[in-house]
Amino acid sequence: MDIRYLNTDLEIESKSDLSKIVDEFGDDVSVLYHGEVRGYQHASFEIPGNTAGADETILYTTQDFEAEVKRITNGKGVDVVYDSVGTTTFLKSLNCISPRGMMVTFGQSSGPVAAIEPLLLSQKGCLFLTRPTLAFHIATPEELAWRAGDLLNGIAAGKINIHIAKTYKLSEVGQAHRDLESRKTTGKLVLIP
Repeated sequence: MDIRYLNTDLEIESKSDLSKIVDEFGDDVSVLYHGEVRGYQHASFEIPGNTAGADETILYTTQDFEAEVKRITNGKGVDVVYDSVGTTTFLKSLNCISPRGMMVTFGQSSGPVAAIEPLLLSQKGCLFLTRPTLAFHIATPEELAWRAGDLLNGIAAGKINIHIAKTYKLSEVGQAHRDLESRKTTGKLVLIP
């Protein structure tokens, strides 16, 4: 996983610690995260070497996130948008991407994204659009081993830190589900047999 060539990216709804993993793989990458996580809005513009937190915050439900992204990037826009929100943010996010940038839509917490005309991507700056699904990235046992190896090697090398928020006895599975569904948790919840 080499992301060293990205300059800036925007993540809408930081699910599954994706923002932490992307940031930890690319220490020399400036990254813009924008989203709603567990009911709390947050965003961070990370400067290389700054892992302490956000320099900028955009509450996309109360602020014009397009204008804020343009302000933060001096009008350039971002190279990549990672969007798991869907309907609420998709079209406006296209305006935040710099020419030849990419939109990665991988969720639909606000509803599925409607069909778009391919010409729109050209009009917005020859943008690329993808809707990745895990199954196509681990299609063979060899590919699964390769991708899992990258992740596990990153964890072993200390490049990726997995935050375990809470552990539960297997008999507490109901409470684990309630905590997860409440969107008040951060990090991983682990069931112990």
